[in-house]
Formats: sequence, structure tokens, C-alpha cells
Amino acid sequence: MNRERNNKSGSRNYRYEHLLYAVLWCIALAYPFLRVGETVLDGGSFRWESVLRSWADMLPFAVLLLIHAFILLPILFVKRHISGYILSTAVLVGLFFIYTDTRHPDRNPQRPVPPFLAAPHPHRLPPADSAFPPSPFDEERPEPKPDTPSKGLRIPGPVIIDTFIAILLLGCHLAIKLMFKHYEGTRRMEELEKTQIRQELAQLKAQISPHFFMNSLNNIHGMVEIDPPKAQDMILELSGMMRYVLYESTSAVIVLSKEIDFLCNYISLMRVRYTQDRVAIDYKFPGKEEAGAVYIPPLIFIIFIENAFKHGVNYQNDSFVSIDMSICGSELTFRCTNSCRQGGTKDTLEGVGLSNIRKRLDILYADNYTLDIDERKKTFHVTLTIPTKNENQMYSNR
Repeated sequence: MNRERNNKSGSRNYRYEHLLYAVLWCIALAYPFLRVGETVLDGGSFRWESVLRSWADMLPFAVLLLIHAFILLPILFVKRHISGYILSTAVLVGLFFIYTDTRHPDRNPQRPVPPFLAAPHPHRLPPADSAFPPSPFDEERPEPKPDTPSKGLRIPGPVIIDTFIAILLLGCHLAIKLMFKHYEGTRRMEELEKTQIRQELAQLKAQISPHFFMNSLNNIHGMVEIDPPKAQDMILELSGMMRYVLYESTSAVIVLSKEIDFLCNYISLMRVRYTQDRVAIDYKFPGKEEAGAVYIPPLIFIIFIENAFKHGVNYQNDSFVSIDMSICGSELTFRCTNSCRQGGTKDTLEGVGLSNIRKRLDILYADNYTLDIDERKKTFHVTLTIPTKNENQMYSNR
């Protein structure tokens, strides 16, 4: 699926790039019509000769860009032969300069002109007996006097201007190519980072399942010999929780009401194990309607509740576990407080589950969450605040 998405994005960028080229060429080809249109508005007549002559003047530039686009860029520049690209581009510009200079009227005034290009050249005035009126592209430049001596290697100004325009066009073409190449590289890097994050999240989430099931099975094992009927009830509760972990929690986000049902099932499983006269279990969650409109990543809170029972409850002394979850605007706050037994807090702070959840929170929320752990002599308190998404935000992100 990721490869298919990359191919679609790459083809979309390819289309955008060539669409930009098509738009620019359409503007260039339409420009002579605009200039001729000015003449028509001024009372003149529309003549195709001026348009065709302008298109003919564009032809060398088009050939230059085609060579640059289909030969120099893909063969040299894209393959990082920079020195060869620079040298080849310089040679190409030099050939363009020579071609433009040899075709200039000042170099070869007797050169035959095709009939459809017989209109006056933009840099020369039409002869007095010419059948064509002055083109809108013509410039009022005086003819050189017949007796004016030749100036040898003097380069006509229009040739210099055309060469400068050619260099500018090649630079713009290269800049467009680099822009789309940079955008494609940035997109690929972002896609790679997202793939790595998804893989890391999947790996971290996969570590939760064996950690959770191992602790749950240990709890059931302790009840098999003491109270077999309770052990059977615990196995049924565990089967429902396994279904949630294996199937429903595989998505990136899940509705909060399902996560709360999972947490309540786990608390019920712990209630079966511990007697209520020695262990006080108190919990408060948002209602179904309120929780049904909020989405969060799955399996975020189970680690804290699991550690609260595992490291904070014993049979010798009175113990307690208090859980509270509330929603305020776009934030969800989870609080878990439990009694401490000797040696339990160290395992809680350094356990695999808590380090795992810290990494997940860092990846999911970066700096947009708060996790406060308050360890005291007889109590252990955890407060987690995370941003939430509502149903409208879920559909807008699809």
C-alpha cells in the first residue's frame, strides 16, 4: 500500500511539472496574438505573417529547451555528472549563439526568406516597396549607411539579447526541475519517516500484548487452586480482552468508549482476584455518549492500571486503587492513584510497560502531552493529559 501511494504521488508530481511546462508554452505561443491584437485595436488588420514570424523566432529556443530537457538533464544532471552537464550546456549555448549570429540579417543580408516569413525582420525596417505593413514587433532602427565600413567582429545587439534569453530560459528550466525534485525528495523523506514511525508504534504496541497477557495469566494461575469458579470467570473476561487487543486495537485510533469497556473488563478481572474487604477499588469514567464522540490511540492507559494492581496491592495490608478519567474540551486527563508496597515503586518506574508507553507518547504527541508521576512513601500517583480528536476531525483527516 505504501509503495502504491508513493507511485501515485510521484506520478502526480510528474503531471504537475509537465502541466506547468504546457501552461508556459501556451502563454509563449499566445503572446504574438496579443501583440497583433493591439494593432487590430489601433485600426490595423490582422496578419498571420507576423504571428508565424514570431513563432519561427521561438523555434531555436524550443529546440534548445528540448535538448536540455530530454538529453542534458536526464543523462547528465540527474545522474550527478555535474561537470559534464555544465560543459555540455556551455557548448549548447555556444552553438545557439553561433546559429543566431549567422542568421542575423546584418551577417547575411542576401539570405533567402521563406514566403510565410517574408514580413520585415523585427530589427530592420521594411523596404519602401514592401507589400507588408510594419509588424507590431518592428523596432524603429535606422538602416546602416551603404558606405559605412564593416566593424569586423562586432556582435549585433539582438544576438546578445537572444543568447541572454536562452541562458535565462535554461536557468529557469533547471530551477523548475530542482524545485520539483526537492519537493519529491522531501515528500519521500516524510513518507519514510511516517513508515518508520508506524513500524516503531506497531512494535511498541506488540510488546504490550505479551506483557499484559503474561500478567493476566499469572493472576488466573493463582486463582485456579484457590477458587476454580472464579478462575473460570477470569478466563472468560480475559478472552473478551484478548479479542479487543488482537483485533480492535490494531487501528491508529479508536473510540474512547471501547477503550473504557476494555479497562472496565480488566478492573472486573482484578475484582475477582482481590477481596473487597482488603482492597478498595474505585474508578470513574466518562459516560457512553461523551466517550463515544472522542478518539484516542488504543492501549494508552492499561499499563498504568496494570501496574497499579501489580505493584500497589497485596494481601497482607489494606490497599487501594483509584482511577479517574475526565474530558475537558479537546483534552483528556487520566489519573491513577494506588497504595505502595515495599519494593513496588522501583519496578513500576523501571518496568518495560512504562518505558514502552513513554516512547509511544513521545512518538504520538511529541510535546503536546503531560505525564506526571508522583511517588511518595505510601502512594503512587500518575496524571496523564493528552489531546483528543472528535468525530468531525476524524472525517476531515481521511
